[in-house]
Parts: sequence; structure tokens; C-alpha cells
Amino acid sequence: PISTRSRRGTDDLAQFMVFSGRSTVSAAGASLEVPAGSGTSVTPKAKPGPVEALLPAPSDPRPAEGEEIEQAAPEFSWSPVPGADHYTVEVCRDPTCGAVVARAPTFAAGTLQLDVEGGLPAGELFWRVTAVAASGLDGFPSPAIRVQAVDVVRPSAPLLSLRTSAGEPVASGSCQAALPSPVVRA
Repeated sequence: PISTRSRRGTDDLAQFMVFSGRSTVSAAGASLEVPAGSGTSVTPKAKPGPVEALLPAPSDPRPAEGEEIEQAAPEFSWSPVPGADHYTVEVCRDPTCGAVVARAPTFAAGTLQLDVEGGLPAGELFWRVTAVAASGLDGFPSPAIRVQAVDVVRPSAPLLSLRTSAGEPVASGSCQAALPSPVVRA
């Protein structure tokens, strides 16, 4: 199967990205084969530009599958992709991102706090991030990650760390002899 994306920018630059399969781009009497994992740009009345490899999907996306995000100010993060000029974050109602709720370009990897007028709708949503090359070609998007949009994210459970009287950590599942030591709190 062929999976492609194309768009025409405000400067009339046409861009074609081929994620799987193979495609042919024709313009100004010339044709160019565009294999899977690559793309090309075409300026008005010109032959297709050179074939360019698409950037990989960003890794380490957060929040992870099934986590909660705040409706009013959701935060997203990922690891940088070498060669990326900027990134696009999409929040969608479905795992194929056919129904986009919010889209935001950002110029750096790291943490993005998405500003959505009126907030995101409550309930199950999906998000993904795409690295964009300096040429403007989209890279491969990260897989869509299912999240739950809520009013307020519940805090993480506190971590409990047990230590001996000498201050050494107690290994999980171990048994330690200890004298009771009263603790008085005022």
C-alpha cells in the first residue's frame, strides 16, 4: 500500500512525502521517482527538486500510553531528532489522526505546553509528534499515543524508601532486625 502526504504552501511550493510504497512526481515536463521514506519539493513552473530522506519519528514521547493530560494546559515532550528544523504536535480524536483537535508547531524538542483556546475536550484522545526538516518536508510521525484528557491530573503516588539506622537503603523484599524508635511529631 502507498502512504503519502502532499501540500501546497502559501509560497506555492508543493511538497510530496512518501512514507510507504513508491510515487512519481511530475512537473515542468520532468518526472521523478520518489521511493518510500523520502520526499521532494516543487517550486512553481520548475522540475521536481531532488529526493530527500524523511526524518525518523521522534522517540521517548511523554505522556505515555494511557496517561492523563490536563485539558487546560497539556504538556508533551520527546527526544530531539538530528536534522529537525522544528516539530509539529497533533492532538486527535482517533488513532489515525483523521479528526485533529489541536495542532501546534514548535521549534525545539523538549517540553511543549499546548495552549488550546477553551481547552481540550474531556475523554480519550490521541497525540503524536512529527519532526520537520529545514526543507519543510514532514518526517515520519510518532505512533499515536492514547491519553485521557481530564480537568486535573492526579499526582503520582509517593515513593517510600526504607533506610537502616546507619542510613543505608533497605533492599526490597528483605527483612531487617530493628529496635523500635519512637518518633514524636509536634
